[in-house]
Amino acid sequence: MQNYYELYVYGVKNFEEDLVSSFLFDLGAAGVSQKLNFIQTAENFDPRILEQEITDLVAYFEHSIDAEQFLILKNHCESFEIKEEAQKDWLNEWKKHYQPLEIAPSFWVVPEWIKFDAPKEKQILISPGLAFGTGTHPTTRLMAEMIYGILRKESHDQFLDLGAGTGILSIYMYLEGIRSGVATEIDPMARVKCVENLELNKISSIQVEDENFLLEIIKPYSLVVANIIDGVLVNLGESIKKSFSKTLIVSGILDERKDFFETQFIKKLGLKVVSENQKDIWWGYVLKRGDDLA
Repeated sequence: MQNYYELYVYGVKNFEEDLVSSFLFDLGAAGVSQKLNFIQTAENFDPRILEQEITDLVAYFEHSIDAEQFLILKNHCESFEIKEEAQKDWLNEWKKHYQPLEIAPSFWVVPEWIKFDAPKEKQILISPGLAFGTGTHPTTRLMAEMIYGILRKESHDQFLDLGAGTGILSIYMYLEGIRSGVATEIDPMARVKCVENLELNKISSIQVEDENFLLEIIKPYSLVVANIIDGVLVNLGESIKKSFSKTLIVSGILDERKDFFETQFIKKLGLKVVSENQKDIWWGYVLKRGDDLA
């Protein structure tokens, strides 16, 4: 398998970035990326790109390149270097390290290409994307464990999964006996994977919608789960409160943001905490409306 080459261009002035990128593409670059710096200071936790006077670029070439071709870059950057990298079958390399994961007691997330020795009704089959939807994030497992606990105490006939990603929690709730629900997700690529994973598990009774569905709800769901970063939960607080009638389960709250979330979401909306749960640096809550702790 043929190697590929990376050209690192350091210290490009901001106003010359487009010029340098065009030069690299003219010489056959398959792609050019820029190193961006972010800051997250707003209470809603949204990232903001920092403006910078100089930046670093990386160009990718599928063929060998000669440093002589790029000497002119010295007039437009501080320095550059070329690195040769071994080409790999990245999909199969990734698959080698992905194993079934127990997401809740006796329930497993299983990649579709693995034959796993567990009852079919306990397997959540997935065809994950390379960057998301594997079920390994602590908040996904935290959510599943909280759902597992609440379903040992309560019965629900419908659910709403906010920020469903690739559908792991929705499929899990279906396997737990809630045969009808709606999975909402803002990312269109994740929605495509969610539909694919539902089909893999032969589930047709879960509806997949975009983020606008939350704003259009007429009748609340008895169980709503939301694995979303805390700032978004706060911004959607009133709509989320209207969306559930019995139980709300949330996660996505960093340890350092716990007090903020409790003040701006739980207390502000008049919700009651049934339990608070932690996994690594993340927190999750089982919540009720007002005094309804039944």
